[in-house]
Amino acid sequence: MKKLFHKNRIWVIAGIVISILSCLPYFIFRESSIVTYHDQLDGEILTYIYNAKYLFSGVKSFPELMNGINATGLTMPAPAFVIFYKLLPPFWAYLTSLIVIKLVGFIGTYLLIKELTNKRWMAFLCGAGFMLLPFYAVYGLCVPGEPMLLYALLRLRKKNCKPWPYWVMIACYAAGSSLSLVGFAWICFMGVALIISIIKRKYIHHYVVALVVCTSVYALENFGLIKQILGIDDGFVSHKSEIVRYSQPFFEAFWQAFGTGVTYTEVGQIFFMPAIALAFVMVGLFRFAYKNKSAAVNREMKYLVTGLCVNFALALLYAIYCLEPVVDFCNSTSGVLHDFYFGRIVWIMPVIWIAMLGLSLSILWDLYVSILDKENKKTSIFAKMIRMGIKMAYIIGSVATIGLFAVNGFLKSDLRYNAAKLINPDYYMMTWEQFFAEDLFAEVDELIGLDKEEYRVVSLGIYPSAAAYNGFYCLDAYSNNYDVNYKHEFRKVIAAELDKSDYLKEWYDNWGNRCYILLAESMNYFTMEKRWIPTTEECDLNFDALRDMGCHYMISASYIFDAEELGLTLMNEEPIQTVGSWYRLWVYKF
Repeated sequence: MKKLFHKNRIWVIAGIVISILSCLPYFIFRESSIVTYHDQLDGEILTYIYNAKYLFSGVKSFPELMNGINATGLTMPAPAFVIFYKLLPPFWAYLTSLIVIKLVGFIGTYLLIKELTNKRWMAFLCGAGFMLLPFYAVYGLCVPGEPMLLYALLRLRKKNCKPWPYWVMIACYAAGSSLSLVGFAWICFMGVALIISIIKRKYIHHYVVALVVCTSVYALENFGLIKQILGIDDGFVSHKSEIVRYSQPFFEAFWQAFGTGVTYTEVGQIFFMPAIALAFVMVGLFRFAYKNKSAAVNREMKYLVTGLCVNFALALLYAIYCLEPVVDFCNSTSGVLHDFYFGRIVWIMPVIWIAMLGLSLSILWDLYVSILDKENKKTSIFAKMIRMGIKMAYIIGSVATIGLFAVNGFLKSDLRYNAAKLINPDYYMMTWEQFFAEDLFAEVDELIGLDKEEYRVVSLGIYPSAAAYNGFYCLDAYSNNYDVNYKHEFRKVIAAELDKSDYLKEWYDNWGNRCYILLAESMNYFTMEKRWIPTTEECDLNFDALRDMGCHYMISASYIFDAEELGLTLMNEEPIQTVGSWYRLWVYKF
C-alpha cells in the first residue's frame, strides 16, 4: 500500500485538495449554507441525532417522535457515520460526512480506474468528476463508496495479493452504507462473484471471506431490522404493509434505469454514452484496418463489454420488476416480497458507468497510440496532419466528455447554489439555519414555558423535523418504517382533509412515510415562506383525536383564521419571526 501511494501521491494529493476545496463554501457560510433538505434535513438528519443520543443505551424506542417510535423505524443509512453526530454538532457532523464521502469517492474512483486502465491521469479526471456528483451526505458511502468496493473485489483476483487490506475496505463500505438501500445488491453481486470463482477454481477463499465480512457487518448493524423483515420479531407491524407500489411501462422503466438513472443513482451517463459507443466502433475499425489486436485494448474491451452487459441486465431486471403483473403480485402478497423494494438493485449501476467511462476513454487513447506506432514511418505532411488531427480530436472529446460529466454533477449539487451565494450574497434559497430556525423555536419554547417532555406538538406549514431538531416531542414525523396502528391513529386527525383531495388521500394511505398534518388547502407544502404571508381559511382537523394522542400545541407557519371556532387559543398575537427567518410562527393551544 505504501508503494501504491508513493507512485500515485501527486494525483491523490491533488484530488484530496480538490475534494476539500469543493466543500469550502460550507466552511465559509457554516449554518448559513444551502443544503438540500429533501430526504436529508426533513428526515435522515434526525435518524443520526437520535441514534447518537441513545448510542449503546440499549433503548428500543425513541420517545421524541410518534409517542415513542421503534428504533428500527430510524435505521441509519450509514451506521458508521453516527460517530460524527456523537462527537460534533449536527451541522459539522453533516459537513464531516460530506467531506468523507467526497474523499472516499475520489480515492476509490482513482484506484478503480487506475486498476482498470493503468492510466493515472485518466483515473484522476474520472475521480474528480465522480466526486462532484450530487451525493446526499446522509446516505454515506452507499454510492460514493462503490468504486472503493469494486476496486477491492478486483484486487482480490490478483495473484499473490495480500487480501486483508481489501477485506478492510469491504468492511468499511458495509459499515458506512445501508443494507436496505444498496447492501443487499452488493451481497448478491459478491455471491455471483463467488460462484464464478468456484467455477474457475480461483480466489475462492478470498471471495468467501469477502462475502462473510460484508454480510456480517450488515447483520450486526441491522439485527433488529433483519428480524423484522424475516418476521421473527415480536414487535410492531410496519406501515409498509399498506404501501401500494405502481407499475411502469417496460421501456420507460428500462430507460429510466439505463439511460437517466433512478433517484439517487443519476451519474449523467447520457453524456458519456457516445464515448462508449465510439470505443466499440473504433476497436472494430482498428481490427479491420490492421488485422491484429492490441493486448491493452483487448483487456479493457473485456471489462467494458462486461460492464455494459451487467448494467443492461440490471436495467432489464428493474424494468421487469416494474411491470404491472409483477407489481400487482407484490402488492397482493405480504412480508418481504411486499414490504421490501428490490428495485434498488440498480443502485450498484453508478460505479459500473464510471468504470465504463474510464475504460472507453482509455481504449480510444490506446488506439491512438497504436495507430501512431504503425504510422510513424509515414513522414508526409498529410500523415502528420492526420496524426495531429486525431490527437486533437481525442483531447477535445475527452475534455468535453468528462467536462460535461463534471458540470452536470456540479449543476445538480448544493455546491452550485453555495457558489452562487458566494457571488451574490443576496441569493435567495433556504439555508440550514433557516430550515431549523433555532432562534424561532427558542422563542416558542419560552412562550410555552413547560418542559418539552411534558407535552407533544404537531407542525403546520413547516417540516416536523425542525421542531424535533429543536428538542420538541413531535407526534408528526418522517419514517419509512413505523407502526401501522400509529398511522391509522394519526389518520383520524387528518381524515376530513384527506377526503377533500384524492391526491393527499392516495399519498398518505398508499405510502404514508410522511406522517404529517395535511391540509387540502395547502396540499403537501411544508415550507411556507413568511414573504407569502401564508394563511389558512379552512382547517378541518380532528383536534380531539390530537388531544387523545397527548398533543396540546400546534406550531404553525400559517395564520389560522377560524382558530377560535375550532377551539384553538392563539398564544402570540404577533408572529415569531426575525429579519432573516424563512418562516413566521404562531403557536396554538387546544
